[in-house]
Amino acid sequence: MAAPQVGSFWENVTQDTTPRTGSLGTFGLDASLISGASYVPAWNAFAFIQRVPTGGARVWYMNLSGTFNDLWDLPSDWHVTSGAVGTDGEWRFMLRWEGNDEWYIYDYTQTNRFRQYIRQNTSREPQLAMDGNNVWVVESFSGGPRFYRMDTSTPVGGTTIAETVVSSGTPVGGQLTNSPWTFMRTAADFGSARFIVSYNGTSTFRVYNASGVHQPAETWSPPSSKATGWWDPTTSRFRTLGLDNRAYRHSAMTWTDSALDTWHLAQTFYDGQTSGGTHETVIGGIRTFQPLKRSWVRITPAQVPYTGLADDPNISRIYGKTGAAPPASGSGMWLQESVNYTSAIRDRGTLLVTSGTAPPSVSNFPGATPARMRSARTMPSDSTKSIFEVRGDGSGRLGAAGVRRHGQVYVSVRHRVGGNDGPVGVLRRGGKPAPGAPHRGRRLLQGDGRRDLRDIGQHVPRADPDIGRRPSGGGDLPRRLPLRRQSRRRPSPRT
Repeated sequence: MAAPQVGSFWENVTQDTTPRTGSLGTFGLDASLISGASYVPAWNAFAFIQRVPTGGARVWYMNLSGTFNDLWDLPSDWHVTSGAVGTDGEWRFMLRWEGNDEWYIYDYTQTNRFRQYIRQNTSREPQLAMDGNNVWVVESFSGGPRFYRMDTSTPVGGTTIAETVVSSGTPVGGQLTNSPWTFMRTAADFGSARFIVSYNGTSTFRVYNASGVHQPAETWSPPSSKATGWWDPTTSRFRTLGLDNRAYRHSAMTWTDSALDTWHLAQTFYDGQTSGGTHETVIGGIRTFQPLKRSWVRITPAQVPYTGLADDPNISRIYGKTGAAPPASGSGMWLQESVNYTSAIRDRGTLLVTSGTAPPSVSNFPGATPARMRSARTMPSDSTKSIFEVRGDGSGRLGAAGVRRHGQVYVSVRHRVGGNDGPVGVLRRGGKPAPGAPHRGRRLLQGDGRRDLRDIGQHVPRADPDIGRRPSGGGDLPRRLPLRRQSRRRPSPRT
Protein backbone atom coordinates (compact mmCIF):
# COMPACT_ATOMS: atom_id res chain seq x y z
CA MET A 1 0.00 0.00 0.00
CA ALA A 2 1.08 3.59 -0.49
CA ALA A 3 2.65 5.61 2.31
CA PRO A 4 0.35 8.15 4.03
CA GLN A 5 0.51 11.76 2.88
CA VAL A 6 1.87 14.19 5.49
CA GLY A 7 2.15 18.00 5.77
CA SER A 8 2.31 20.88 8.26
CA PHE A 9 -0.54 23.34 8.63
CA TRP A 10 -1.89 26.06 10.94
CA GLU A 11 -5.44 26.93 11.91
CA ASN A 12 -6.36 30.38 10.65
CA VAL A 13 -9.18 32.88 10.34
CA THR A 14 -9.42 35.65 7.76
CA GLN A 15 -9.58 39.18 9.16
CA ASP A 16 -12.30 41.57 8.09
CA THR A 17 -10.70 44.16 5.78
CA THR A 18 -13.83 46.19 5.01
CA PRO A 19 -12.97 49.94 4.72
CA ARG A 20 -14.21 51.89 7.75
CA THR A 21 -14.17 55.58 8.58
CA GLY A 22 -12.32 57.20 11.45
CA SER A 23 -10.58 60.50 12.14
CA LEU A 24 -7.64 59.42 9.94
CA GLY A 25 -9.81 58.62 6.94
CA THR A 26 -11.59 55.65 5.35
CA PHE A 27 -9.58 52.47 4.82
CA GLY A 28 -9.51 48.81 5.85
CA LEU A 29 -7.14 46.67 7.85
CA ASP A 30 -3.87 46.20 5.93
CA ALA A 31 -1.52 43.58 7.40
CA SER A 32 1.50 45.04 5.58
CA LEU A 33 1.20 48.18 7.77
CA ILE A 34 0.67 46.40 11.11
CA SER A 35 3.48 47.11 13.59
CA GLY A 36 2.21 45.32 16.69
CA ALA A 37 -0.54 43.21 18.20
CA SER A 38 -1.91 42.53 21.66
CA TYR A 39 -4.74 40.68 23.38
CA VAL A 40 -7.14 43.08 25.15
CA PRO A 41 -8.89 41.28 28.07
CA ALA A 42 -11.60 43.92 28.56
CA TRP A 43 -12.72 43.50 24.95
CA ASN A 44 -11.86 39.79 24.59
CA ALA A 45 -10.39 40.86 21.28
CA PHE A 46 -7.10 41.19 19.46
CA ALA A 47 -5.82 44.71 18.82
CA PHE A 48 -3.69 45.43 15.74
CA ILE A 49 -1.75 48.70 15.49
CA GLN A 50 -1.70 49.87 11.88
CA ARG A 51 0.61 52.68 10.86
CA VAL A 52 -0.98 55.26 8.58
CA PRO A 53 1.37 56.54 5.82
CA THR A 54 0.06 60.09 6.19
CA GLY A 55 0.68 60.07 9.95
CA GLY A 56 -0.83 58.53 13.03
CA ALA A 57 -2.00 54.99 13.63
CA ARG A 58 -5.24 53.08 13.80
CA VAL A 59 -5.93 50.44 16.44
CA TRP A 60 -8.19 47.74 15.03
CA TYR A 61 -10.14 45.70 17.58
CA MET A 62 -10.91 42.35 15.94
CA ASN A 63 -12.96 39.54 17.46
CA LEU A 64 -11.31 36.16 17.90
CA SER A 65 -13.29 34.96 14.88
CA GLY A 66 -11.73 37.66 12.68
CA THR A 67 -14.80 39.90 12.51
CA PHE A 68 -14.61 43.62 13.14
CA ASN A 69 -15.26 44.89 16.67
CA ASP A 70 -14.20 48.53 16.86
CA LEU A 71 -11.45 50.99 15.90
CA TRP A 72 -9.53 53.80 17.54
CA ASP A 73 -7.48 56.39 15.63
CA LEU A 74 -4.36 57.82 17.30
CA PRO A 75 -3.31 61.43 16.52
CA SER A 76 -1.90 62.10 13.06
CA ASP A 77 1.29 63.70 14.50
CA TRP A 78 2.26 60.43 16.23
CA HIS A 79 4.68 57.99 14.59
CA VAL A 80 3.77 54.79 16.45
CA THR A 81 6.08 51.75 16.32
CA SER A 82 4.25 49.50 18.78
CA GLY A 83 1.81 49.22 21.64
CA ALA A 84 0.61 46.67 24.19
CA VAL A 85 -1.93 46.24 26.98
CA GLY A 86 -0.85 45.30 30.50
CA THR A 87 -2.70 43.00 32.86
CA ASP A 88 -4.17 46.20 34.34
CA GLY A 89 -6.02 46.72 31.04
CA GLU A 90 -4.18 49.94 30.13
CA TRP A 91 -2.31 50.76 26.92
CA ARG A 92 1.33 51.78 26.53
CA PHE A 93 2.60 53.04 23.16
CA MET A 94 6.09 53.65 21.80
CA LEU A 95 6.02 56.76 19.59
CA ARG A 96 7.80 59.86 18.42
CA TRP A 97 6.48 63.17 17.19
CA GLU A 98 6.26 63.39 13.41
CA GLY A 99 9.02 65.66 12.09
CA ASN A 100 11.45 65.37 15.03
CA ASP A 101 13.41 62.74 16.93
CA GLU A 102 11.83 62.98 20.35
CA TRP A 103 10.67 59.54 21.54
CA TYR A 104 8.07 58.84 24.24
CA ILE A 105 6.38 55.97 26.01
CA TYR A 106 2.73 57.00 26.21
CA ASP A 107 1.52 55.41 29.45
CA TYR A 108 -2.19 55.59 30.30
CA THR A 109 -1.48 54.72 33.94
CA GLN A 110 0.45 57.96 34.54
CA THR A 111 -0.99 61.42 35.17
CA ASN A 112 1.55 62.86 32.75
CA ARG A 113 1.20 60.20 30.08
CA PHE A 114 4.08 61.33 27.85
CA ARG A 115 7.22 59.74 29.34
CA GLN A 116 10.30 60.69 27.40
CA TYR A 117 12.50 57.83 26.17
CA ILE A 118 16.16 58.26 25.16
CA ARG A 119 17.13 55.85 22.36
CA GLN A 120 20.30 53.80 22.84
CA ASN A 121 20.79 53.23 19.09
CA THR A 122 19.80 56.39 17.25
CA SER A 123 19.80 54.66 13.83
CA ARG A 124 17.08 52.15 14.68
CA GLU A 125 13.52 52.41 15.99
CA PRO A 126 12.69 50.87 19.40
CA GLN A 127 9.70 48.66 20.06
CA LEU A 128 7.69 48.06 23.22
CA ALA A 129 6.10 45.02 24.87
CA MET A 130 4.32 44.30 28.14
CA ASP A 131 5.03 41.46 30.58
CA GLY A 132 2.28 41.74 33.14
CA ASN A 133 2.50 45.44 33.98
CA ASN A 134 6.22 45.71 33.27
CA VAL A 135 7.21 47.80 30.24
CA TRP A 136 10.02 46.31 28.12
CA VAL A 137 11.75 47.95 25.15
CA VAL A 138 13.97 46.25 22.54
CA GLU A 139 16.58 47.94 20.34
CA SER A 140 18.75 46.44 17.60
CA PHE A 141 22.55 46.41 17.59
CA SER A 142 25.10 44.76 15.30
CA GLY A 143 25.74 41.99 17.84
CA GLY A 144 22.07 41.30 18.48
CA PRO A 145 19.14 42.89 20.34
CA ARG A 146 19.23 44.49 23.78
CA PHE A 147 16.32 44.54 26.17
CA TYR A 148 15.44 47.30 28.65
CA ARG A 149 12.92 47.22 31.47
CA MET A 150 11.60 50.75 31.86
CA ASP A 151 10.38 52.61 34.92
CA THR A 152 7.83 55.17 33.71
CA SER A 153 7.01 56.58 37.16
CA THR A 154 10.15 58.64 37.90
CA PRO A 155 11.35 61.18 37.20
CA VAL A 156 8.26 63.13 36.31
CA GLY A 157 7.90 63.31 32.56
CA GLY A 158 10.76 60.87 31.96
CA THR A 159 11.73 57.20 32.08
CA THR A 160 14.49 55.29 33.83
CA ILE A 161 16.16 52.08 32.62
CA ALA A 162 15.55 49.72 35.53
CA GLU A 163 17.23 46.67 33.94
CA THR A 164 19.37 45.98 30.87
CA VAL A 165 19.74 42.56 29.24
CA VAL A 166 22.32 42.18 26.45
CA SER A 167 21.73 39.26 24.12
CA SER A 168 24.43 36.68 23.34
CA GLY A 169 24.89 33.67 21.11
CA THR A 170 22.75 35.06 18.33
CA PRO A 171 23.72 34.82 14.63
CA VAL A 172 25.22 38.13 13.57
CA GLY A 173 24.12 39.98 10.43
CA GLY A 174 21.07 39.77 8.22
CA GLN A 175 18.01 41.41 9.72
CA LEU A 176 19.50 41.70 13.20
CA THR A 177 20.46 45.32 12.56
CA ASN A 178 16.97 46.20 11.31
CA SER A 179 14.26 47.59 13.54
CA PRO A 180 12.21 44.67 14.94
CA TRP A 181 8.54 44.42 14.06
CA THR A 182 7.63 41.74 16.58
CA PHE A 183 8.65 41.84 20.23
CA MET A 184 7.29 39.79 23.12
CA ARG A 185 8.32 39.26 26.71
CA THR A 186 6.39 36.30 28.11
CA ALA A 187 6.78 32.94 29.82
CA ALA A 188 4.15 31.54 27.43
CA ASP A 189 4.59 27.76 27.47
CA PHE A 190 8.38 27.81 27.97
CA GLY A 191 8.23 27.44 31.74
CA SER A 192 10.10 30.70 32.41
CA ALA A 193 10.34 34.18 30.91
CA ARG A 194 11.57 34.61 27.34
CA PHE A 195 12.28 37.48 24.96
CA ILE A 196 10.98 36.86 21.42
CA VAL A 197 12.13 39.03 18.53
CA SER A 198 11.29 38.87 14.87
CA TYR A 199 11.28 41.08 11.81
CA ASN A 200 8.82 41.63 9.02
CA GLY A 201 8.46 39.02 6.25
CA THR A 202 9.65 35.42 6.64
CA SER A 203 12.04 35.99 9.55
CA THR A 204 11.83 33.32 12.24
CA PHE A 205 10.74 34.05 15.81
CA ARG A 206 14.08 34.17 17.66
CA VAL A 207 13.94 33.23 21.33
CA TYR A 208 16.22 34.45 24.17
CA ASN A 209 16.06 33.41 27.79
CA ALA A 210 15.75 35.90 30.65
CA SER A 211 19.54 36.37 30.64
CA GLY A 212 19.53 37.18 26.94
CA VAL A 213 21.10 33.90 25.74
CA HIS A 214 19.86 32.88 22.30
CA GLN A 215 17.86 29.61 22.36
CA PRO A 216 18.09 28.25 18.77
CA ALA A 217 16.27 25.02 19.68
CA GLU A 218 13.23 27.07 20.75
CA THR A 219 13.10 29.20 17.61
CA TRP A 220 10.19 28.57 15.23
CA SER A 221 9.09 29.65 11.77
CA PRO A 222 5.98 31.59 10.75
CA PRO A 223 3.35 29.86 8.60
CA SER A 224 3.66 32.54 5.91
CA SER A 225 5.22 35.90 5.29
CA LYS A 226 4.11 37.74 8.39
CA ALA A 227 3.38 41.17 9.80
CA THR A 228 3.57 40.41 13.53
CA GLY A 229 2.97 37.81 16.22
CA TRP A 230 1.63 37.67 19.78
CA TRP A 231 0.75 35.33 22.66
CA ASP A 232 -2.92 34.45 22.98
CA PRO A 233 -3.76 33.67 26.62
CA THR A 234 -7.28 32.54 25.72
CA THR A 235 -5.91 29.41 24.03
CA SER A 236 -2.35 29.38 25.43
CA ARG A 237 -0.97 29.47 21.91
CA PHE A 238 1.11 31.82 19.82
CA ARG A 239 -0.54 33.55 16.90
CA THR A 240 0.83 35.11 13.72
CA LEU A 241 -0.76 37.74 11.51
CA GLY A 242 0.22 36.95 7.93
CA LEU A 243 0.58 39.46 5.14
CA ASP A 244 -2.40 37.64 3.62
CA ASN A 245 -4.59 39.19 6.38
CA ARG A 246 -5.06 35.83 8.10
CA ALA A 247 -4.52 35.30 11.82
CA TYR A 248 -2.82 31.91 12.23
CA ARG A 249 -2.95 29.91 15.44
CA HIS A 250 0.07 27.75 16.26
CA SER A 251 -0.04 24.40 17.99
CA ALA A 252 1.78 23.63 21.24
CA MET A 253 4.02 21.07 19.53
CA THR A 254 7.63 22.04 20.10
CA TRP A 255 10.84 20.29 21.13
CA THR A 256 14.54 20.94 21.80
CA ASP A 257 16.01 17.50 20.93
CA SER A 258 17.22 17.45 17.31
CA ALA A 259 16.42 13.72 17.13
CA LEU A 260 12.75 14.74 17.04
CA ASP A 261 13.22 16.88 13.91
CA THR A 262 12.49 13.95 11.57
CA TRP A 263 9.41 11.72 11.58
CA HIS A 264 8.86 8.39 9.80
CA LEU A 265 5.24 7.29 9.31
CA ALA A 266 3.70 4.17 7.79
CA GLN A 267 0.27 2.59 7.60
CA THR A 268 -1.35 -0.83 7.85
CA PHE A 269 -4.87 -2.05 7.09
CA TYR A 270 -6.58 -3.53 10.13
CA ASP A 271 -9.68 -5.70 10.46
CA GLY A 272 -11.35 -4.79 13.74
CA GLN A 273 -14.47 -6.89 13.20
CA THR A 274 -14.17 -9.49 15.95
CA SER A 275 -16.88 -11.71 14.46
CA GLY A 276 -14.38 -13.09 11.97
CA GLY A 277 -11.28 -12.52 14.05
CA THR A 278 -9.04 -9.44 13.86
CA HIS A 279 -6.34 -9.24 11.21
CA GLU A 280 -3.67 -6.78 10.13
CA THR A 281 -1.36 -6.33 7.17
CA VAL A 282 2.33 -5.47 7.35
CA ILE A 283 3.19 -1.79 6.89
CA GLY A 284 3.19 -0.21 3.45
CA GLY A 285 5.62 2.44 2.29
CA ILE A 286 7.37 4.63 4.88
CA ARG A 287 6.95 8.41 4.64
CA THR A 288 9.83 10.51 5.99
CA PHE A 289 8.83 14.02 7.03
CA GLN A 290 10.20 17.02 8.93
CA PRO A 291 7.39 18.83 10.76
CA LEU A 292 7.65 22.50 11.62
CA LYS A 293 7.64 23.49 15.26
CA ARG A 294 4.37 24.93 16.58
CA SER A 295 2.45 23.64 13.57
CA TRP A 296 -0.12 20.89 13.29
CA VAL A 297 0.64 17.75 11.27
CA ARG A 298 -2.02 16.61 8.82
CA ILE A 299 -1.90 12.89 7.97
CA THR A 300 -3.91 11.59 5.03
CA PRO A 301 -3.96 7.75 5.13
CA ALA A 302 -4.30 5.59 2.03
CA GLN A 303 -7.95 4.66 1.47
CA VAL A 304 -9.05 1.48 3.23
CA PRO A 305 -10.50 -1.10 0.78
CA TYR A 306 -13.56 -1.58 2.99
CA THR A 307 -16.36 -3.87 1.76
CA GLY A 308 -18.14 -4.66 5.03
CA LEU A 309 -17.31 -8.37 5.06
CA ALA A 310 -16.13 -10.15 8.18
CA ASP A 311 -12.49 -10.54 7.11
CA ASP A 312 -12.04 -7.22 5.31
CA PRO A 313 -10.12 -4.21 6.70
CA ASN A 314 -12.12 -1.36 8.19
CA ILE A 315 -9.38 0.62 9.95
CA SER A 316 -6.09 2.32 9.10
CA ARG A 317 -3.37 2.07 11.69
CA ILE A 318 -0.65 4.73 11.66
CA TYR A 319 2.79 3.75 12.98
CA GLY A 320 5.70 6.13 13.48
CA LYS A 321 9.10 6.84 14.94
CA THR A 322 11.49 9.78 15.09
CA GLY A 323 15.21 10.09 14.40
CA ALA A 324 16.98 7.45 12.29
CA ALA A 325 14.97 5.80 9.51
CA PRO A 326 13.46 2.38 10.33
CA PRO A 327 13.97 -0.70 8.12
CA ALA A 328 11.31 -1.61 5.58
CA SER A 329 9.77 -4.00 8.13
CA GLY A 330 8.95 -1.04 10.41
CA SER A 331 11.03 -2.32 13.31
CA GLY A 332 11.29 0.40 15.94
CA MET A 333 7.99 2.04 14.95
CA TRP A 334 5.04 2.32 17.32
CA LEU A 335 1.29 2.59 16.87
CA GLN A 336 0.24 6.26 16.94
CA GLU A 337 -3.49 5.97 16.28
CA SER A 338 -6.20 3.87 14.65
CA VAL A 339 -8.33 5.59 12.03
CA ASN A 340 -11.78 4.46 10.88
CA TYR A 341 -12.12 3.83 7.15
CA THR A 342 -14.51 6.81 6.92
CA SER A 343 -11.79 9.29 8.07
CA ALA A 344 -10.01 11.02 5.19
CA ILE A 345 -7.52 13.05 7.28
CA ARG A 346 -6.04 13.06 10.77
CA ASP A 347 -4.64 16.18 12.46
CA ARG A 348 -2.29 16.07 15.41
CA GLY A 349 -0.48 18.71 17.43
CA THR A 350 1.53 16.39 19.68
CA LEU A 351 4.80 14.51 19.30
CA LEU A 352 4.92 10.82 18.38
CA VAL A 353 4.66 8.23 21.15
CA THR A 354 7.75 6.09 21.68
CA SER A 355 6.31 2.90 23.14
CA GLY A 356 3.28 0.66 22.87
CA THR A 357 2.25 -1.57 19.95
CA ALA A 358 4.73 -2.47 17.20
CA PRO A 359 3.63 -3.20 13.61
CA PRO A 360 3.14 -6.87 12.67
CA SER A 361 5.97 -8.69 10.91
CA VAL A 362 3.59 -10.78 8.76
CA SER A 363 0.09 -10.26 7.42
CA ASN A 364 -2.48 -12.59 9.02
CA PHE A 365 -5.39 -11.83 6.70
CA PRO A 366 -6.86 -15.16 5.57
CA GLY A 367 -6.42 -15.92 1.88
CA ALA A 368 -5.18 -12.46 1.16
CA THR A 369 -4.51 -11.75 -2.49
CA PRO A 370 -1.57 -9.36 -2.80
CA ALA A 371 -1.97 -6.22 -4.84
CA ARG A 372 -0.10 -6.26 -8.12
CA MET A 373 1.22 -3.86 -10.72
CA ARG A 374 1.96 -5.27 -14.16
CA SER A 375 2.61 -4.31 -17.75
CA ALA A 376 -0.06 -4.48 -20.40
CA ARG A 377 2.28 -6.37 -22.73
CA THR A 378 2.55 -10.11 -22.23
CA MET A 379 5.22 -12.70 -22.85
CA PRO A 380 5.39 -13.73 -26.54
CA SER A 381 5.46 -17.37 -25.48
CA ASP A 382 2.57 -17.08 -22.99
CA SER A 383 -0.11 -14.41 -23.31
CA THR A 384 -1.35 -15.12 -19.76
CA LYS A 385 1.83 -13.68 -18.20
CA SER A 386 2.88 -10.03 -18.25
CA ILE A 387 6.43 -9.16 -19.19
CA PHE A 388 6.76 -7.12 -15.98
CA GLU A 389 4.88 -7.69 -12.72
CA VAL A 390 5.40 -6.88 -9.04
CA ARG A 391 3.14 -7.95 -6.17
CA GLY A 392 2.54 -6.63 -2.69
CA ASP A 393 3.92 -9.80 -1.09
CA GLY A 394 7.36 -9.21 -2.62
CA SER A 395 7.05 -11.59 -5.56
CA GLY A 396 7.15 -10.63 -9.21
CA ARG A 397 8.71 -11.22 -12.62
CA LEU A 398 10.71 -9.45 -15.31
CA GLY A 399 10.54 -11.37 -18.55
CA ALA A 400 11.77 -14.90 -17.95
CA ALA A 401 13.16 -14.07 -14.49
CA GLY A 402 10.92 -14.25 -11.45
CA VAL A 403 11.06 -13.68 -7.68
CA ARG A 404 9.02 -15.62 -5.14
CA ARG A 405 7.65 -13.81 -2.11
CA HIS A 406 10.46 -15.23 0.07
CA GLY A 407 13.12 -13.78 -2.22
CA GLN A 408 13.97 -16.92 -4.26
CA VAL A 409 14.91 -16.13 -7.85
CA TYR A 410 14.04 -18.45 -10.72
CA VAL A 411 14.04 -18.46 -14.52
CA SER A 412 11.22 -19.87 -16.63
CA VAL A 413 12.15 -20.49 -20.29
CA ARG A 414 10.87 -22.55 -23.21
CA HIS A 415 13.60 -24.56 -24.88
CA ARG A 416 13.76 -27.85 -26.77
CA VAL A 417 16.63 -30.27 -26.47
CA GLY A 418 16.77 -33.36 -28.66
CA GLY A 419 13.23 -33.10 -29.93
CA ASN A 420 10.25 -34.42 -28.02
CA ASP A 421 11.61 -37.81 -27.08
CA GLY A 422 11.59 -37.09 -23.35
CA PRO A 423 12.39 -34.37 -20.86
CA VAL A 424 16.03 -33.50 -20.36
CA GLY A 425 16.99 -31.39 -17.34
CA VAL A 426 19.95 -29.17 -18.14
CA LEU A 427 21.71 -27.14 -15.46
CA ARG A 428 24.20 -24.65 -16.86
CA ARG A 429 26.81 -23.36 -14.40
CA GLY A 430 28.52 -20.87 -16.64
CA GLY A 431 31.12 -21.21 -19.35
CA LYS A 432 30.15 -21.67 -22.94
CA PRO A 433 26.50 -22.29 -23.63
CA ALA A 434 25.35 -25.73 -24.63
CA PRO A 435 24.96 -26.17 -28.37
CA GLY A 436 21.65 -24.66 -29.39
CA ALA A 437 21.19 -22.82 -26.08
CA PRO A 438 20.94 -19.06 -26.69
CA HIS A 439 21.73 -17.82 -23.14
CA ARG A 440 24.53 -17.92 -20.65
CA GLY A 441 24.27 -18.39 -16.93
CA ARG A 442 22.36 -20.79 -14.69
CA ARG A 443 19.00 -21.90 -15.95
CA LEU A 444 16.77 -24.95 -16.12
CA LEU A 445 15.71 -26.27 -19.48
CA GLN A 446 13.16 -28.95 -20.28
CA GLY A 447 13.61 -31.03 -23.35
CA ASP A 448 9.89 -31.23 -24.01
CA GLY A 449 9.54 -27.45 -24.09
CA ARG A 450 7.90 -27.17 -20.69
CA ARG A 451 8.82 -24.38 -18.28
CA ASP A 452 10.86 -25.41 -15.29
CA LEU A 453 10.06 -23.22 -12.28
CA ARG A 454 12.73 -24.56 -9.96
CA ASP A 455 15.19 -22.29 -8.24
CA ILE A 456 18.37 -21.25 -9.94
CA GLY A 457 21.23 -23.34 -8.61
CA GLN A 458 18.97 -26.27 -7.66
CA HIS A 459 20.49 -29.69 -8.38
CA VAL A 460 18.73 -31.40 -11.29
CA PRO A 461 19.50 -35.11 -11.95
CA ARG A 462 19.76 -36.26 -15.52
CA ALA A 463 16.69 -38.04 -16.79
CA ASP A 464 17.63 -38.94 -20.38
CA PRO A 465 19.69 -42.12 -20.81
CA ASP A 466 21.03 -40.75 -24.05
CA ILE A 467 22.98 -38.11 -22.14
CA GLY A 468 25.25 -40.71 -20.57
CA ARG A 469 25.92 -41.92 -17.12
CA ARG A 470 26.13 -39.72 -14.09
CA PRO A 471 29.74 -38.87 -13.29
CA SER A 472 30.92 -40.82 -10.30
CA GLY A 473 32.40 -37.72 -8.67
CA GLY A 474 29.09 -35.92 -8.21
CA GLY A 475 25.89 -34.74 -9.76
CA ASP A 476 27.28 -32.23 -12.29
CA LEU A 477 26.36 -32.79 -15.88
CA PRO A 478 28.88 -32.85 -18.69
CA ARG A 479 29.93 -29.43 -19.85
CA ARG A 480 29.02 -30.34 -23.42
CA LEU A 481 25.78 -32.08 -24.22
CA PRO A 482 25.04 -33.57 -27.70
CA LEU A 483 21.73 -32.41 -29.00
CA ARG A 484 21.10 -35.42 -31.26
CA ARG A 485 22.37 -38.90 -31.77
CA GLN A 486 24.89 -39.44 -34.51
CA SER A 487 25.05 -42.71 -36.44
CA ARG A 488 28.29 -44.55 -35.97
CA ARG A 489 29.58 -45.93 -39.26
CA ARG A 490 32.78 -47.68 -39.91
CA PRO A 491 35.13 -45.76 -42.12
CA SER A 492 35.18 -47.04 -45.62
CA PRO A 493 38.24 -49.13 -46.26
CA ARG A 494 40.71 -47.68 -48.70
CA THR A 495 40.66 -49.21 -51.98
